[in-house]
Amino acid sequence: MSKSAFDKIEAGLNDALDYARNSSLKPSNFHIGMEFEVNGGTFRCTDVGTRTVVAIRIDPVEITTKHSDGTVTNAVLSRAEAENAGWFNGPPYALAELVFDEDDLQAHFRINSGKP
Repeated sequence: MSKSAFDKIEAGLNDALDYARNSSLKPSNFHIGMEFEVNGGTFRCTDVGTRTVVAIRIDPVEITTKHSDGTVTNAVLSRAEAENAGWFNGPPYALAELVFDEDDLQAHFRINSGKP
């Protein structure tokens, strides 16, 4: 690779890093139904507040069930399995909704290309 081609790639990467460092995700960047990824999990936005975003985890889905005999079972469902079983139907949702505040949003990024 020529030096000038390498310099162009390096400049592009530096621009991208500068943009990432300086962009500040705000709740207004999100909308209900928008999907984003956090720490290897995929989430779907269920509500947007002035300073918070509320979401359910859609992949993978971890389910703990306590049976009438007192036993507890754990299961991990794929997104498709959870969708087919109706876990994402709501509100109210059968899954716990997580609240992300303004500080939490720095770790999030968009997966879908829909407009907020």
